[in-house]
Amino acid sequence: MTNSRGTRFSTKHVNLTINDYAFWDFSFHEIGLYDLRASLKYIYRKSNQRKIIVIGHSMGSTESLIYASMFPEEAKKLSHVFILMGPTSSLKYIKGRIFAQLIPFLQEYAEKERLGVAFWKSSTMADIVHNMCPHIPDFCITVFNFVGAGWAEEEENPPAAALILTQHPRAMSYKSIFHYGQFVSSGKFQMFDYGQKNIETYGKLEPPEYPIEQIKAPIFLVYSPSDNFAPEKDIDNLYQRLPGISKIYGKLRIEKMNHIDIIMGKHRKEKIYYKIEDLLNKL
Repeated sequence: MTNSRGTRFSTKHVNLTINDYAFWDFSFHEIGLYDLRASLKYIYRKSNQRKIIVIGHSMGSTESLIYASMFPEEAKKLSHVFILMGPTSSLKYIKGRIFAQLIPFLQEYAEKERLGVAFWKSSTMADIVHNMCPHIPDFCITVFNFVGAGWAEEEENPPAAALILTQHPRAMSYKSIFHYGQFVSSGKFQMFDYGQKNIETYGKLEPPEYPIEQIKAPIFLVYSPSDNFAPEKDIDNLYQRLPGISKIYGKLRIEKMNHIDIIMGKHRKEKIYYKIEDLLNKL
């Protein structure tokens, strides 16, 4: 189980601190390209496992797709399968697009004020959520529902919400937020848009799309038509782009589960985990 850069247990740097703006100059692109890659290579080297099973949810799935597409041969060698739950790639059909429309203004403000991180542990929003949730579980449900990631009605799980919100929201680089906003506005699963610096960075005016068609490692998608953050149409587009060699295990479609239900819903075991376990037992 990996821990994302900048969160509670991953705040060290060779020559920067979490108070430095430059520390937060990364998105899930760098995590997939460097951090996840380094983690898998370390596990492969240190363990006796022939191949690694990688399971990611939400941004973890984004990082996995980036790694598997940018290093297709290596990912195939190191991994047995990438199990991606609620995978977020292109977000062309995401609900609640109003948030994406606000991101350019937030990005301009954050860059002007040199703000690198959102939801740091000392932030007012994080303090309110952490202090209220253990005592008012229904408030936790409201928080998730407000941002669109909340439970489907039959999956609501206040104790689980209280538990997860004792640790979340945690630090997330603004660059990751802006990168997701870019997925929404462009409808493409592409690298970070640096505007006028794209030519210097990529040699072209627009950021390139991640080469999903080059993935060679098996990819198993777990998704629901009720997921507001990973819409079924976007999943269908992703699945169509995957080459046949990576679709040998197919995909799992779950009814009536929103984004957070996959890891915290009341019926997550019966609907998802036992089926994943069946797949793993057949490997």
